[in-house]
Amino acid sequence: METDINIPKTKAVNVFFQFARMQFYLTVFSNLLPIIISQTNQVCSNEGIKLIALSYKGDIVLLILNLISLLFIWLKEPFARLEFFVMYAINICWSGIMIGQTYLDVTTQPNECEGVILSQKLILFFHLKTHLEVLFTLLSPILFAFRITNLPNSFYAIYLILTANQQQQLCSRDVPNIEFGLIFVALISCLIGLPLNIGLFCTKKVTIPNLFRFLLMLTIIGQSGLIALIYQADADLRSECSPTHLLFRSYFYIIPITILSALSLLFSMPVQDHDEIRQLLIQARLKPLKAQLPVQQDVTKPQVQQQQDEILNRSAIDGGKSQIGAKSQVGAKSQYGTISRRG
Repeated sequence: METDINIPKTKAVNVFFQFARMQFYLTVFSNLLPIIISQTNQVCSNEGIKLIALSYKGDIVLLILNLISLLFIWLKEPFARLEFFVMYAINICWSGIMIGQTYLDVTTQPNECEGVILSQKLILFFHLKTHLEVLFTLLSPILFAFRITNLPNSFYAIYLILTANQQQQLCSRDVPNIEFGLIFVALISCLIGLPLNIGLFCTKKVTIPNLFRFLLMLTIIGQSGLIALIYQADADLRSECSPTHLLFRSYFYIIPITILSALSLLFSMPVQDHDEIRQLLIQARLKPLKAQLPVQQDVTKPQVQQQQDEILNRSAIDGGKSQIGAKSQVGAKSQYGTISRRG
């Protein structure tokens, strides 16, 4: 089974999935941030609290709209080009509003509380990253396989931990282990995803499901181990460590969704066994013979095999005839030469 990744419908579904995933992440963050701010007794400005509330309400609405658009584009025949561009424009406008509002708050409120600063970083990162991924999807001939590994998110989580105001090693003794787990998952996914992306670029189709399945299994194992570390570290975490609190609590929602998504892809992919690989090799060897086959619309596999055997037998017979003809000509020349010499 091969899935053409260049058709507009497939790219449109992928685009709306990227937007829906971004809005799900930001909804989780915006829901957890007010709780963490109240628990740590942070003094935040009204503009910062309004920014978090705006992000929460708007992302819920956009999440629902993108999921509806995803299903509509997938089920609609033919491709709903107008509806796709309308919804894409709505996502661009919403990202422009959030980026502009965040920039305005940063310039007018330089001394903001840690929770609001964290929300500003998250809003800017996810909106810019998602639109960059969408542009790659729309303009490039392939779909990049790095996205399923959450590679940018893993590195950004490390950045949030390292740039926090508190010394994170004092927050929990398991923070270095979690940082190592994030780096390990990201780097392994990158090393496996690089040859996969090269294969996608060369073939323009998903023709290497075994490698992609291996990547998904590594992602599931790494994410499962990571959530176990986070669950253990959250028990003895100090309350004043806001960024680490936010990452740990949000991962309780995000990692299960990532694992379920990877499992759904894993079980929906066809198994490429040795017989299928051998058949692909046979087809590659017989590819020069396909041009000689008569064009028929309804030809079964036995008929195709019979036609290929006939072509091979015919070529062998023709080769034998040519050799016999050559020998007979040589014999005839030798006889004529003898007669002429006798004469």
